[in-house]
Amino acid sequence: PQASARSITLPRPITNPPHAQSQMNDFSPTKLVRASCQEWLRKEGGEIVSISNDGLDTLALEITAQIRASSRLEVAEWDAEGWHYTGDGFRLAGKDEEEVEMERMERVALYILALDSINFCFWPIEQHSADYGSDDQVNGLEYEHLAIALRKLAEQDDEESAHDAYAFSPSNLVNLTADKMRFMLSEHFPRPAILQVKGKTVSVAYELPDLDIRCKLLNELGERLIKMHNGSALQMISKADRSADRLVAIILETLPGFRDYIDPATSAGPQRSDDWASIVERSPQLVHFYKRAQIATADLWAAMGRGRTLIDSSTLSCCNFRDLDRLTTFPDYR
Repeated sequence: PQASARSITLPRPITNPPHAQSQMNDFSPTKLVRASCQEWLRKEGGEIVSISNDGLDTLALEITAQIRASSRLEVAEWDAEGWHYTGDGFRLAGKDEEEVEMERMERVALYILALDSINFCFWPIEQHSADYGSDDQVNGLEYEHLAIALRKLAEQDDEESAHDAYAFSPSNLVNLTADKMRFMLSEHFPRPAILQVKGKTVSVAYELPDLDIRCKLLNELGERLIKMHNGSALQMISKADRSADRLVAIILETLPGFRDYIDPATSAGPQRSDDWASIVERSPQLVHFYKRAQIATADLWAAMGRGRTLIDSSTLSCCNFRDLDRLTTFPDYR
């Protein structure tokens, strides 16, 4: 049976000491990313890393020349490749335009949070040997395969008016199992294939590794949205008051799976037992990254904030962030 936000008895909120609450209110994750990484580089020989101001000037001039040549600024849309769910096909009969748009945005936001919750570490790793041989098997899964598979799952429910029927509704995420997740995704991943790579025959599979871990992260997403934000992604986003920096902090507080940092003194990364107040209190001694929390914030802006007319105090404008420039770059492993 599906759970619903109304059927779950919520625990009493934990009251933090006044000094801890003040620390959390002042917590700026993007500022900490810059400051802690800069300090670590300084200690570890950061003089070898620099940014070429001449190179930046050259790039700026190239962009300016392209704009002048076309008489307009061309910006790639968030879904330019057709990988992502936009909700353009969503229908809600008998509701006014604003209600329909609110539900569409809710579904897109849940899709983005689900995607970014499990978007990590599916390298195309060789399964058997370091050299390509006739029986080599590699995992060909890439980001776009996951994004497209989740998009197709979301689109299947475009005709479903009931929010709890949506694939990524919090009530469905809470009840998701690894076996069900494997079945749902495998239908939309590419079929296994035999390919020639560097002159060798390679068997290519498309599988999402660590499915148990990823399923628990989606369970956590559904559970914490219900527990902390009345089961609504838009309610969580709205609490940031159109601040990208604040939304990153809210995502980190809400979803432990998005917390990526390290304590240089102990080489210890995030522990599932760590509560958010203790992390904030220890923040000066940590090196902060928060890659996926920032990506999720940028995705939400690109999907539902960029180019949208600002309507003051409206949830429809919750992704129109006023400080998007606070976000840092998103380092990748390749």
